[in-house]
Amino acid sequence: MQYPNLQKLAQHILVTGYSGSGKSTLAAQLASELGLPIHKLDDDPNVRAYFKNPNNFVFSKEDPEAVTALNNMVQNVKALSEPHIVEGTQVAYVPEYWPGNRLIYVDTPPTQVVRQRLARDRAKGKDVSPGSTKARQRALIAKLLIKEMEQPFNDVQAYPEVERMRPNREFAKKLMEELRKERASRVA
Repeated sequence: MQYPNLQKLAQHILVTGYSGSGKSTLAAQLASELGLPIHKLDDDPNVRAYFKNPNNFVFSKEDPEAVTALNNMVQNVKALSEPHIVEGTQVAYVPEYWPGNRLIYVDTPPTQVVRQRLARDRAKGKDVSPGSTKARQRALIAKLLIKEMEQPFNDVQAYPEVERMRPNREFAKKLMEELRKERASRVA
C-alpha cells in the first residue's frame, strides 16, 4: 500500500482517530513500510495511570489530572530520539504538538467504528454475540466515546495540515484478518 506525501518525514508521524477506527492497523502498516518504530500512546504510563481511575472516561482539558497526564505524555514523545509513528486517540487532545509533525486522521464513519469495536471485542474472546445485551452495552459505550471525543476530532479535521485517510475495503479486510489471528492466538 502506498501512502502519498510520506516520503518527507517530519519529526514524527502522528496517527489518530476514534477508538476502533483502525489507527493501530494503519500505524503498523506505516511502520512496516517506512521502517519506523511505533510509539503507542495507550501504552504510555501516564495514560495508563489516568485511566485506572474508573471515573476517567475520556480526557478533559478541564481536569487538572488529565492535563498533567497529557503534558507528561507529550514530554515522553518529545524525548524519543528518532522519528516514530505515534499512535493514539490522545493525539487529538494536544494540538500544540501537531506543528512540525505529520498528522494523519483515520476518518472512519462512526457506525463502522462501532462495528469494528464489537468485532475486536469478539476477536478478544469477549461474549458480545450480535444482538446480545452485552453487545448492545458495548455499542452504547462506543457511541458515548464517539460523542465525548467529537470536539477534539473536529479540531483535528479542521487543522490545515491534517491528512485524512478513510479505510477502504482492503484496509478493513486486513483489519479483520489481524483480529482473527489475534483471537486464534488467544485460543491456542
